[in-house]
Parts: sequence; C-alpha cells; structure tokens
Amino acid sequence: MKKRKPTRKRKALRNCIILLVLLVIANQTFLYLFPWQVRQRSQNLYETGETHVIWQELKMENRHLNYFAVSENENAVLFTHTWLTLEGWVGGSALLDCTADPGPWHVMENGWELDDGQYRYILFGRIDDPAAQTVTALVGFTERIDDPYHWAPADGAKTLTAGRGEWLTQNGRKYVLLQTELPMPGSWDRGGTMSRVTLFDKDGRIIDTVYDPYG
Repeated sequence: MKKRKPTRKRKALRNCIILLVLLVIANQTFLYLFPWQVRQRSQNLYETGETHVIWQELKMENRHLNYFAVSENENAVLFTHTWLTLEGWVGGSALLDCTADPGPWHVMENGWELDDGQYRYILFGRIDDPAAQTVTALVGFTERIDDPYHWAPADGAKTLTAGRGEWLTQNGRKYVLLQTELPMPGSWDRGGTMSRVTLFDKDGRIIDTVYDPYG
C-alpha cells in the first residue's frame, strides 16, 4: 500500500504545534523569544496590572539589538530596556509609581554606558498638573571647586526641553520623554554630578524642581 504524503495543511498544523510547544518551553524556562515578554514579566513582578505602550523603539546599540518602551496605566509608568542575546531577550523595566505622591508630576531618569564611551540618558514621567506647559532637564552639572554651594554645568552638559505639544498622551494622561547622549558621569570634573528637572507653567513660572529623579 502506497504511503500518503502529508498535505500542506497537515505540515502547517504540525509546524504550529511545534512552535506552540517551543513557546511553552521558553516561558517555563524564562527564555524570552519576544521583547514584550520582558515587560510582561516586570508587570507581574511589580504587580502593576496591564500597561499600555505609548512609545517604543528598536535599534542597534552596544553590539546588540535593543528594544525600548514606555508603557503606562493609571497607577504606574514602566520604562523597559531589553536586548537580544543567544539566551533570548534579557533586561528589565524601571517602575515609576504614580500613587505614592499626589504631586504635580512624577518623573524618573535612567541611563547606561555606550560602547563609544558616551552615556545614554533617558527621562520619562507623567504630568498631572493641568497648568504645566514645559519640562526642562539640565543633565550633567557639578559642584564648583571655588564655591561648594554653587552648581554649574560641567563640560558636555546638556539642556533638554519638551513643551506640552511634544508630550505623549494616553487616556487623557500626559507623559514626557527626553533622551540624549553625553559624556560618562565619571568623566566630569567632580563626583557630585547631578541632573535638575524643572516643570514650568505657560508664563515660565516654576511649578516644581527635582534633582536626580531616580525614583
């Protein structure tokens, strides 16, 4: 009796079953085949509930394919940074808790060293004050040797600004995202390098200022 060859439909079904089995094994062994699985793991770890991506980027950096995302819900903001290795997508998320302080805004900064000696700086957060119009971040300023109470921009320092029209919006909530590259903090004049982030109203009056907002 002549043996029947598998049809295309059977081959496709078999391949789907194999793929599903591999996905189950990967999840059980913490091997992440997709970058958003890292964000989902962080949601479970921080118990934030489901968050919705409002910004994402895929790019080559430090000899790896990197995935960046900002996601949110009414209680939290997550910044996810993950990169692809032979062991799958690795990395994690930084949590910004928006329930701890009922202030006019909630911001956090993050950063890491690049292969070329530069430093990648990220600022993200939620703006709750309806009067707010502009966010400005002075990144990389240091204590002057001749005046320990006066802080001035160090070499390579940058000022980043985002007006209300540049903010991200989700479900009526406003979010800010600023990023840049600058010299590594260790290459600045003294160890006391800082960032200063300020929220302004439409008339340029200061609503609030925070220093080194690492959460």
